[in-house]
Amino acid sequence: LVADTRCGLGESPFWDETTGEIAWLDIEAGTMLRHRDGGEISKVELAPEVTFAAMADDGGIVFADPRGVHHQTATGDLHSLAPSWLDPASARTNDGAVDAQGRIWVGSTTRARTRGTGEIGVVLEGDWQPRFHDLTLPNGIGWSPADDRIYYVDTLSGTLWRAPFDSTDGSTGQPQPFFTLGRDRGLLDGLCVDETGAIWVAIWGGGVVIRIDEFGDVTTTVEVGASAVTSCAFAGTSLFITTADPEGLDRVGVGGLYSVEVGVGGVPIAMASTRSQTPENEP
Repeated sequence: LVADTRCGLGESPFWDETTGEIAWLDIEAGTMLRHRDGGEISKVELAPEVTFAAMADDGGIVFADPRGVHHQTATGDLHSLAPSWLDPASARTNDGAVDAQGRIWVGSTTRARTRGTGEIGVVLEGDWQPRFHDLTLPNGIGWSPADDRIYYVDTLSGTLWRAPFDSTDGSTGQPQPFFTLGRDRGLLDGLCVDETGAIWVAIWGGGVVIRIDEFGDVTTTVEVGASAVTSCAFAGTSLFITTADPEGLDRVGVGGLYSVEVGVGGVPIAMASTRSQTPENEP
């Protein structure tokens, strides 16, 4: 345990190499937290229901919420990268990721989590374009070291999917189930990919992060001091892990940030491209 923040819903961790901080969200509080060696923690207020955030190529951040995908510059100016494709009254965004070309990928689901109504798509030319359909609760997204495969989770079906990926244009091939987890072991949540091609997946309700190798076998299990494990991200060879406190227990470690030395680094994470942004797109 490196930060006993007791987040209601800690999520979306990423390493900010420009500041040497690990950043993550407390979705319920509408804040981004940042932690650096020495124990210092800072908080930044964001919009309600921000469910995904990442570094932008100008030193700011990008984030997604039911109103769309946005860019907050390093000086605090706010612009829209893609207008909402959702009815915020009945649907919301969920997890997301940035591919090696700086494209922003975001999942969405209905608030009722109706089966088959979730999707994952990519922001291209100012619009969110769907890529994967018929999901229920889309979650963690990542890419293979060779950038030729994309992985993503459908949490409520207990399935980690894998599909061919073309990095030149962001197109995808036919997805296939890669790994499944029984409900009695918890729910697949956020993920990251290491430089060997293994996928590290947080298990909500299982109190662990598991490492799945290229053959779909679990080779490592990291026990975490909280049951609701939500996501993970690499910083060098350290794996940072976010958790949640869905029951409002307010106990040490529940909803906190954890780290573990795993002896391997992650697939390099690109900064989100904001080149298509125009001032006229301000939300």
